[in-house]
Amino acid sequence: NYTFISDETGKNIIQKISGCANASEFQKLERNVRNSYIKDLRKAGLSIRQISRLTGISKSVVGSVSNAKKTPSHH
Repeated sequence: NYTFISDETGKNIIQKISGCANASEFQKLERNVRNSYIKDLRKAGLSIRQISRLTGISKSVVGSVSNAKKTPSHH
């Protein structure tokens, strides 16, 4: 049930979810904030490859974040 999302639409989704206007802003996010946005982008239907292309975050990072279970919080 994969729906194709164009890069243009993908950019709009990234802006809506993260509030970042471009890839370099996205890359400056704090890691755990960035990772939760990546999970939201996956839920919104973007592929790992597309998230990587549009955010500049490597595919391996996007992939491991997408597949990660809830990360334990360290108190």
